[in-house]
Amino acid sequence: MQEIIPFRIHINFERYLSLISCKANCKIKVNPQERLVLEGICRNCKPWETNVTYKWELLNDAQQYAVQNGIDSYTTTGWNGRNLAFRVMSLEKDSDYTARLTVQRGTAIATASYAIGVTSPPYDGSCAAK
Repeated sequence: MQEIIPFRIHINFERYLSLISCKANCKIKVNPQERLVLEGICRNCKPWETNVTYKWELLNDAQQYAVQNGIDSYTTTGWNGRNLAFRVMSLEKDSDYTARLTVQRGTAIATASYAIGVTSPPYDGSCAAK
């Protein structure tokens, strides 16, 4: 089942619609110890079209580049595909990011953004088995 969280998606309408759908680790605050997987969707693009390009960027909470697109150590997919999958522990705990997707088909360009809040790991706890 595909989950689209509308309150976390900003859409810029151009000649076609671009959306981001979360596929894994889709909580309000993501767990850095799990992979975060996002999917880019071009609603008016046909599956056989070859002139469609996807470009992802990761911005920090100040809307500045947090990761240069050439650094693939953060992802298992790279920055130029339909899907973006972050490696475990690649996103810093207690941080906020924005994943921005630019989809281009010919000369038409559309963008979508997805807010990412990263939780901190548990601390100062104890566990006892009886």
